[in-house]
Amino acid sequence: MAPCGALRSGARRARRRASAFATPVVAWARITLPPSTGFGPCLLCPDMDSPAEWWRHGSVYQVYLRSFQDSDGDGVGDLEGARQRLDELVALGVDTIWLSPVHPSPDRDFGYDVADYDDVAAIYGGRSALRKLVDDAHSRGLRVLLDGVFNHTSDQHAWFRSSAVDPEGPHARWYHWHEGERPPNNWASTFGGPAWTAHAASGRWYLHSFASEQPDLNWSEPAVEAAVLASMKRWFEFGIDGFRLDVFNNYAKHPTLADNPWRTDLLGRLARLAYPFLAQDHIHDRDRPELASILMRMRTLADSFEGSRVLVGETLDERFRYDRASGWCGADRLHLAFHFRWLHTQWSAPRFHAAIRAQLDAFSGHATPTWVLGNHDFPRLATRWGAGSHTDARMKLVALMQLGLPGMVVVYQGDELGTPEARLSRSRIQDPPGKRFWPLYRGRDGCRTPMAWSSDPHGGFSIGQPWLPLHADWARRNVMHQRAAPDSIWSAYRAMLHLRRTHPALTGGTVTLPEEPHPAVLTYRRDTPSGSARIVANLSPVPVHWALPSSETVDGVPWVTGGLDVHREGLRLGAYSGGVLALTG
Repeated sequence: MAPCGALRSGARRARRRASAFATPVVAWARITLPPSTGFGPCLLCPDMDSPAEWWRHGSVYQVYLRSFQDSDGDGVGDLEGARQRLDELVALGVDTIWLSPVHPSPDRDFGYDVADYDDVAAIYGGRSALRKLVDDAHSRGLRVLLDGVFNHTSDQHAWFRSSAVDPEGPHARWYHWHEGERPPNNWASTFGGPAWTAHAASGRWYLHSFASEQPDLNWSEPAVEAAVLASMKRWFEFGIDGFRLDVFNNYAKHPTLADNPWRTDLLGRLARLAYPFLAQDHIHDRDRPELASILMRMRTLADSFEGSRVLVGETLDERFRYDRASGWCGADRLHLAFHFRWLHTQWSAPRFHAAIRAQLDAFSGHATPTWVLGNHDFPRLATRWGAGSHTDARMKLVALMQLGLPGMVVVYQGDELGTPEARLSRSRIQDPPGKRFWPLYRGRDGCRTPMAWSSDPHGGFSIGQPWLPLHADWARRNVMHQRAAPDSIWSAYRAMLHLRRTHPALTGGTVTLPEEPHPAVLTYRRDTPSGSARIVANLSPVPVHWALPSSETVDGVPWVTGGLDVHREGLRLGAYSGGVLALTG
């Protein structure tokens, strides 16, 4: 839930050609991460009881449910459709699926406005459909995460309706209310305009960090925390393996609802009238110190269940300062938190090197990094980092670079196919920010279009009219077509996911980056007591010679994309080429 980032950055592309010359690498920085206790589940022999800390090396596949697979012809993806596609995910090689919100919702923000935390929406098949999906996923060695949207509810939630009509009732303090002629502060909504709306019936103002139909819960009220934790407990008992916590760093607010200071830089001044959310320093409505105790009690709940239940946090920060996310991780806080700096980086080896180093530095010593390069809130990976006829080659390098790193990786549905951003006409836009800010910002629908499974009508997604149109290239960029092609993007993801589970150097240990980046080549070394490997990727459109460190000898090439030649002086990498090198020394 982060349209602010897309409004600021859009789908930028790097246009500088990296020069092709060798730069011997002599200085290196080693970072040790918490150890991984084992591989992901064996595809042939699933074992849901081990390893104890599976999330330290998990491979997560994000299922945007509305667009994954429709089983009943209404044009909307559902849980039965997702269940029918589980074998496809097993074949790809992931070990965990993260479901977008499944709860009843008026769909003002397509599930991120929850009307009942304890039920499953009928449009998705109800609780029985979720029961079948979870059971079938577990039988295949797949874990299941739910999307926990606990910063706010729908304005149709029973809690909010009770809170609105009865200022002295049991839910009176469950939301942020203010009586007066004007809002109590200057806070702005991520979706545009003020973060306060006057309730039509009561005349009081209520707080909403996002759309007016998404009122913020008041986490300073103990009953709110108790109710949310009780719901999480029931889902853990149901068999859910964890939660992705939507904008968790928004939970706690300043006790007196103090004004946020206005930014004084040029961008802040320009944004003050058009988009005030971007014009503020969000020190009072986000990343508050009060958040630590909330996360501690969530973690205590998760740790009370067997099977290592996990909490993964999504941070909101319109200025892309994601290093602070690591501060909310630890033994008494979240297990993991998303870090989006790399996602927002333009295509270049030095920029990618800096983004990876920043994330490793932020998490080093106390937490496990999570690598997310695409999701339902940002323009498609293949559009952000694509380059015309070279897009497929680049996307294979993405699989190499991301999946070779230690920690948890998250793959957004369709990115393993190189699915491009769809350009929708204004009449087809359904996303609230897209409707509000058109044409400056077209919303998030372009990255949420239905999954293409085959060349059948509607890509095999539905026998009915899909809720959003498919991307234009669906007849070629579909699962059936790419599974049959050994050199496809899908095959690259499958190969690297397999190596993450099986290659002794890629299952934990240390990661070592050069002190200084190469202008064209991104590289890092992985070491465990059982083996060593190097990931090397030429991000430029021309061949490059790259010199191996003098202490290293290539003992094999477990996987390669494009052209890679090993010789005595080093490596010759073709344009947009790379691979995994097994090392001795």
